[in-house]
Amino acid sequence: MSVAADRRFAVRARAGSVSGLVKVLIANLDDDSFGDLVTANQATQNISVMINATTSCP
Repeated sequence: MSVAADRRFAVRARAGSVSGLVKVLIANLDDDSFGDLVTANQATQNISVMINATTSCP
């Protein structure tokens, strides 16, 4: 896959609202990625999530 076809979006969210973000992303995350996301930071810290969209995504 070319770099142009691999679009990357950075999503920043407060850790307190991660549950809503997880509900949106859970279908596309493997077990390891899900664990990394929900355990990344404590509630008072920001987290960064990198979403890789492939050419099969709308």
